[in-house]
Amino acid sequence: MKCNLLYIRHYIQCINIMPKTKSSKKKKDPLRPKRPLTAFMRFSTFKRAELKVKHKDLSMTELSKLIGEAWRNASDEEKRPHQEQAAEDHEAYRLEMEKYNASKPKRPRTAYAFYMKLNRASIAQKYPDKNPRELMQYVAAAWKACGQQEKNKYVKMATEDRQRWSTQKNTTVSTQ
Repeated sequence: MKCNLLYIRHYIQCINIMPKTKSSKKKKDPLRPKRPLTAFMRFSTFKRAELKVKHKDLSMTELSKLIGEAWRNASDEEKRPHQEQAAEDHEAYRLEMEKYNASKPKRPRTAYAFYMKLNRASIAQKYPDKNPRELMQYVAAAWKACGQQEKNKYVKMATEDRQRWSTQKNTTVSTQ
């Protein structure tokens, strides 16, 4: 009994000390372009208004079932305007995303990534019959075999790249 009470007291103390965690949901960038509506979503927006007038007593679930059925039964001619508009919107979205991604700084490389970039081709020449996955094993083995002095060269490159990224990230945030 005494052991249980000690356990309960300890448990309560731990709960009180532990920091409250916030939601692990990733925050969305407000500047990121919004995804375009699909052809079906465009159709459902159009059809929902029409069906609400005819069927005032139906719930949203029942309306959605009717819309899905109408989409499945719709001819290509009925779907075409929605598909064309969706394709135009998707192309505009793709162009906006290219601009958005170009404005973001590239993430910094690690020391290993710099090593791999500079040495992968020479290792690939030594083992021409290996596929990329097998080749990565040889690159990793070569990295492990490197001395600390050689690794420091790549660590320095990675440190400089991280500073570049940090500077770009801070200037991007401050200009927005």
